[in-house]
Amino acid sequence: MTEETGARDVANDRECGELLRQSLLEFREKDGSSGLQRLVDDIESICRSLSGPSGRDRIRRHWWTLERVYASDVLRGGCATLPEESGKQVDAAVAELESAAGELCESGQARAA
Repeated sequence: MTEETGARDVANDRECGELLRQSLLEFREKDGSSGLQRLVDDIESICRSLSGPSGRDRIRRHWWTLERVYASDVLRGGCATLPEESGKQVDAAVAELESAAGELCESGQARAA
């Protein structure tokens, strides 16, 4: 990898970190599970754009938790609020994703969790 390519990758990952932060902020501002589908879609797109596999793997691991909760919500008929256990899983995944976004923004590289 050349120095120029490395710098581009870091800049790209920082931009992805900012996009992830924005998506998480928008999700937190919504009530109940209404923004979960959008968040799941946003994170999937961001993962595809990341340069480094460690950041991508960390984010994808927490994305998968949100994807499962969203799928369960759809099967229940799209309830206005998530069941308590699902809500806890979403909160934990979102907290981890916020941490990963911060690392991407600061260094361009997400450490493996």
